Amino acid sequence: MKIGDITAGGRGGFEFPLKRWMDKTAALKQLKSHVAMFGVWVAAVRVTPYLLHYFSDHNEELTLEL
Repeated sequence: MKIGDITAGGRGGFEFPLKRWMDKTAALKQLKSHVAMFGVWVAAVRVTPYLLHYFSDHNEELTLEL
């Protein structure tokens, strides 16, 4: 069995159709949306600790006693 047989859905146990390649404009549109979603996730992760600190009622300051 060759590698091409498996990827082309041939005689191998892994039979699946090959995906068609999307055109360049659709790929760029999908890339932009994925980058935007990733940016939103990064912003949410970066802002969360500040929001939690702001809304917490724990007003103690940490001090180091040497």
